[in-house]
Amino acid sequence: MRRVAALFIALVLVLSGMLAWRLHVQAAEAGAPSGGAGEIEGTEVDLASRVTARVLEQPVKKGEKVEKGALLLA
Repeated sequence: MRRVAALFIALVLVLSGMLAWRLHVQAAEAGAPSGGAGEIEGTEVDLASRVTARVLEQPVKKGEKVEKGALLLA
């Protein structure tokens, strides 16, 4: 009977260690940046000005990330 109890305890310890290792690996993967690559296509919008003017410069290039309120044309 003592042998069965020792085997049971050893089995519980091994399974607990495996579970702890798996949870550690999952936590590390969740904190890491996602993999892969891709491109998000946006909707093209035609703009028209009410005032006639010339574009002197375009500080933002195609594909560049912009924030709300950023100057797109000058």
